[in-house]
Amino acid sequence: MARGPFNTRFATRLGLGLLALGLMVRAAQAVKMGRDAAGQLALADRAEAEGDVEGQIAALSRYLELAPWDTATRARYGLVLARQANNPRSRARALQVLHQVLLRDPKQTDARAKAAELAAALGEATEALRLLAPALAERPDDAALHVQNAHLLLEAGQDIQAAAALQRALELEPKRMAEWLLLAELLHVKLRQP
Repeated sequence: MARGPFNTRFATRLGLGLLALGLMVRAAQAVKMGRDAAGQLALADRAEAEGDVEGQIAALSRYLELAPWDTATRARYGLVLARQANNPRSRARALQVLHQVLLRDPKQTDARAKAAELAAALGEATEALRLLAPALAERPDDAALHVQNAHLLLEAGQDIQAAAALQRALELEPKRMAEWLLLAELLHVKLRQP
């Protein structure tokens, strides 16, 4: 049985047609995923407005499955998880999400400060200090960060550095009475200064 000549023009057109069809299907899928993602983000916003934290967490999680590259929303998700974290496992999960955020965008100062807080709550004072250091460099005039740093330094047994951090916080915001008391106690009791 003899074969006829191969029709290259037909094969080329068929291949290009199938390629175009595949691209159109992929584009339609991308549009649908974009709509689904936007819908999940809208659900998260609505849940937040209604005070439904569990609904917000679920919607943000579904959104991030559809848009894993969205670092700002991942930071939002991590911060919501951190606010709800009430045991070591949930704190570790929130910290994991915030670590992902910081790998993608190290300048996320709020995420960094919350990650440091979570690390400290998990008993990792050294890791917490490591996480907080860039936030302090980014916002050196933030008294709250200096106070957080002082508490972490105290946990790490670095009393002199903690006193310096408290002094800096009080230079920035002199009306912080709790920090004045802590500094006085630290200087008098631990460092034996009058």
